[in-house]
Amino acid sequence: MTQSILSPDSGPNSVRWMGGKAGNLHHLSRNGIPVPPWFCISAEMCQRYMRTISDKLNKTLNDIDYSDQEAVDTASASIKQTICNIPLSPEDSSALQKAVSDLGAERYAVRSSALAEDSSKDSFAGQLDTYLYVTPDDVEAKTKECWASGFGPRSLTYM
Repeated sequence: MTQSILSPDSGPNSVRWMGGKAGNLHHLSRNGIPVPPWFCISAEMCQRYMRTISDKLNKTLNDIDYSDQEAVDTASASIKQTICNIPLSPEDSSALQKAVSDLGAERYAVRSSALAEDSSKDSFAGQLDTYLYVTPDDVEAKTKECWASGFGPRSLTYM
């Protein structure tokens, strides 16, 4: 099992649990290039979370009529509601709160760094949401909204 939260101090093998943006930050940080303080929620943490809703998620995805934009929009809204309303496990929530507290900033940027994003197969350019000026208390909610953006209407159609 990997860590829920990855950082510049995470070993080189941790990059496989980061998307492109975080992986590049990790590479820069580990090579002495100054970057702002950061941490990354591991893909494994996201996968654990998605497993808790996988039955509902798979049913919704399998039932989409992609030729009907309204159906795609409705499915996307349903998925977002599901993702945003299910709590993180106590362990993952605690790890995220600790990472936020350890950075100690007043505001954060919550950005996507999906494993498939910017890959050789798919770019997902402009598909996933970013949230700026997020308060420490809102990081968890914005994280789930960022995950949900992977199932936004544009992303569903793109995939």
